[in-house]
Amino acid sequence: MSIAPCTIIVGALVAAAAAPAFGATITLSNLSSDAEANALPFIERYVAEGRIGAGGGPATFELALGASTVSPAQTANYAWQSGVATPFSLEYDAALGLATYTVDGVSLEYAIDTDATDIFIRTRSANETTTMTIDNLTLNGDALAGLASASGAGDVDILWIRSDMPLGDFLLRGDSTMTWAGSMPSQSTLAFQFKVGAVIPAPTGFGLAGAGLIGLGSAGFARRRRA
Repeated sequence: MSIAPCTIIVGALVAAAAAPAFGATITLSNLSSDAEANALPFIERYVAEGRIGAGGGPATFELALGASTVSPAQTANYAWQSGVATPFSLEYDAALGLATYTVDGVSLEYAIDTDATDIFIRTRSANETTTMTIDNLTLNGDALAGLASASGAGDVDILWIRSDMPLGDFLLRGDSTMTWAGSMPSQSTLAFQFKVGAVIPAPTGFGLAGAGLIGLGSAGFARRRRA
């Protein structure tokens, strides 16, 4: 279910060129489907992912970071435990042009020079007995009163974090909790992504049909990518 947006003030965000931008306004809202996100002209610059995978075995990966989830720049294995809140962080260093994604001490890095204003946290549950939750969020040390949680067969919940100015350096922290009953699920049937980029308002008279949105299928909601 979608909920009404809420707005908070984050006191120490950093804007373009590493200049301090105190008092940036952060708006939080939830989207209950990929279709809702598809309607936004979003330019995705990079994405971090966590998925159930193969339970930490070598057959596939559980963690990924890069330009897309289809061909990530770096991957790693991780053995998730059902019902256990697992800490994560996603950090961007504007001076270095480096994104660092860490889950319970396992870190991945991706070099990308970008100014982001939007972070979409997408959670997916494909099975009746599974739940995927991202909560206890902080941005640059300030608590965010929002979460993303998908539960049951075919459920998707997306938390949209939007800043009114470029984020520059940022540090997003929180907990990821995968829960299942019975046999462990596999691959991306239980998963979450952090999609970082910018929602660009369409010019006057330029409809969404002309925005060049590209479908991602099972990888998540549609988005545009800038070279």
